[in-house]
Amino acid sequence: NRLIFKLIKEAYPTSIFPLKEAIEYTLKYEKDLYQFLDDGHIPMTNNLDERAIKAFVINISFLHH
Repeated sequence: NRLIFKLIKEAYPTSIFPLKEAIEYTLKYEKDLYQFLDDGHIPMTNNLDERAIKAFVINISFLHH
């Protein structure tokens, strides 16, 4: 897991704009990404949470219109 960030940091100085922007984003959240990569219990998406509140949000939206 740590090797990927080493490679990203090495590629950063010579990268062209779109890639450089992606690398900056990745490095900005490096600590959080380490946590995600190291802990197999953290879900990749929050789809389950979004589905759980969807009906509630739709009902509130409907009441306000």
